[in-house]
Amino acid sequence: MKASTTIKFGQPSWRIATKSVEAFITETGGHVGPVTFYIGGKRIQPYAIVPWAQEKINRSLPSVLKVLGGDFLSAGRRK
Repeated sequence: MKASTTIKFGQPSWRIATKSVEAFITETGGHVGPVTFYIGGKRIQPYAIVPWAQEKINRSLPSVLKVLGGDFLSAGRRK
């Protein structure tokens, strides 16, 4: 397993990866997502990322709410 720091969906995140799984964990709040599973030649991304993750938001909103992810399963996700 290898870990590195990167920006994902506008958020500083740690990247953790193996041959079968790639996951990102936000520095703010420790939210998981996106996560990609590589199974049988397919890419499966079961976790949601909030739609406003990369938008400028009202400063009164707690920063941890800006980076929500991983806690919600989604039928489809934006790329």
